[in-house]
Amino acid sequence: MPQPRQVCIIAVLVRVSGKQPEDGIQILELQAFLTPDGRMDIANHRTEQPARRMRGEQEIWAGWLLGIERGWALRSATGEDAPLWHLTADQLRPGEHLTLRAPEGDDLVFRVVNVTAAGG
Repeated sequence: MPQPRQVCIIAVLVRVSGKQPEDGIQILELQAFLTPDGRMDIANHRTEQPARRMRGEQEIWAGWLLGIERGWALRSATGEDAPLWHLTADQLRPGEHLTLRAPEGDDLVFRVVNVTAAGG
């Protein structure tokens, strides 16, 4: 049985709650363990992985991808009591989409543009 691989995923913000983003190109970069078919690996549910959002070269948010009871979320590096951003994705391959639900309820939809081996 093929083993999950640790990857770095790059995705570009394409919509915010049904509207085009207004403030330029934003990129979500996160590391995750994916199964061979591109799904998040449940076996690594307890392994926190780095995540960040960028606007150009400027980091605007940093935190961790983590497994939660019913899926995955991002939590800010500001602390364990920071609100969660729930992540929804089917397969994480170029061209696929993922959604982050902000604590205040906005949906941020990103399109995956690159998946590479972590560290490579």
